Formats: sequence, C-alpha cells, structure tokens
Amino acid sequence: MLFLYLNLLKTLKLMNSLIFIWYLITGTIVPQKEVDDRMTYRVEFNTPTKITEGNQTFIGTTVDYAYKGEILDWIETNEFKYNEDI
Repeated sequence: MLFLYLNLLKTLKLMNSLIFIWYLITGTIVPQKEVDDRMTYRVEFNTPTKITEGNQTFIGTTVDYAYKGEILDWIETNEFKYNEDI
C-alpha cells in the first residue's frame, strides 16, 4: 500500500511539472528575473484566483515575482500563496 502511495505522489509531482512547462509555453507563466539566485515568474490566471500574501488575502488575476514552488503549489491547490520557503 505504501508503494502505491509513493508512486501516486511521484506521478502527481510529474504532472504538476508538466503543467508548469505547458503554462510556460502558452504564456500563462512568464519568466521575470532572478531573486536570491532563484528564478521568479509572473502568473496570469485565467479566472480570478484567491491570492494570499502574509496575512492578507484577496482575489486577483496576476501575481509577480512568484517562485516555482509557489506556482507548483497553486497548480495543486488552485489558491496562490506567496511563500518563499517552498
């Protein structure tokens, strides 16, 4: 059972990475610049999306200077949270 669970997690990570690449190709995700030796991106959401920055939450269609981990988390949860530790 643990083996199946671990395989499922690997598959989900692979799918999220493929979606990330697809969004880069289609322009949903646009590279911006390096910050602290990490690439940042602008994300253009198709629909208004819940965005959390610190203890503030709002609805928006664009975020700037997002790290890849934050974007992968958004792909998985459909809610964007700024969290540079991801």
